[in-house]
Amino acid sequence: MSDLDLSRSYGRCLLDPQFLDRFYDRFIASSPAVAERFAKTDMARQKDMMRSSLSMLVMFDKGKPIARPTLDQLRVSHGPGRYAIPRQMYEDWLECLLVSVRESDRQLTPELEARWREAMTKGIAYMTGS
Repeated sequence: MSDLDLSRSYGRCLLDPQFLDRFYDRFIASSPAVAERFAKTDMARQKDMMRSSLSMLVMFDKGKPIARPTLDQLRVSHGPGRYAIPRQMYEDWLECLLVSVRESDRQLTPELEARWREAMTKGIAYMTGS
């Protein structure tokens, strides 16, 4: 699968008005620890940030330098000095994202889902320094 296919898949997901709602419903329900972290979150703002972050993760996977500053900011904000996001939470995030992508992109193939996993895993590794 080409990077363009990943971008197109993400575009199809964004055309589904429930994509991010379903993702966050699923992610928040994935564990009490996640629910606690989002208890006082402005979800409209959070969804805007998620939309932007996913775009940057797709661009990062393509090797676009414009994505690095955003991922560097996420690395700091999600790191030990601020939100201290544990590794398991990233894994849960990814699984919830992939289920939501499956629901929203009717053209998703197993190969394209594997590209999603690969691209998001690459970005998570960069953000976590692993």
